[in-house]
Amino acid sequence: MLTPHPAITHATALHLIGLAIDRAAALGQKVSVAVVDNHGNLKAFARMDGSSFGSGEIARQKALTSASLPFSTRRMGERNVAMASAPFTGGAIAGAIMLPGGIPIFGQDGSHLGGFGLSGAAPDVDEEIAEWVLAAVLPKKDA
Repeated sequence: MLTPHPAITHATALHLIGLAIDRAAALGQKVSVAVVDNHGNLKAFARMDGSSFGSGEIARQKALTSASLPFSTRRMGERNVAMASAPFTGGAIAGAIMLPGGIPIFGQDGSHLGGFGLSGAAPDVDEEIAEWVLAAVLPKKDA
């Protein structure tokens, strides 16, 4: 008998997005936010008024990147720079974005539930917002 793999719920995805938008607004930022499940399926998305057109796709790709492997997009980028022959170079993961702002989402049992991505502010601020939101809602797990 197959046991379903835990994934992020739509309700949780919407909650994460709401918190991210509130945090971004408090910081004076206009961002796009995406949440994908552990298979890369888009669960929820929002683009704040005034955020750039490209930020939506970048947020989705950051979320997808962190759903593909359980690492932050920052960590993947740093690994890529440190290891020129890393499997992330040369487009090995189609559409992977290695700028800060993509964070994996883990459940209380440590299972990889999906990815959370922001874009529209400076990449470090995107990441700060994402980390703040996940720390407020979910248990801490090394990204």
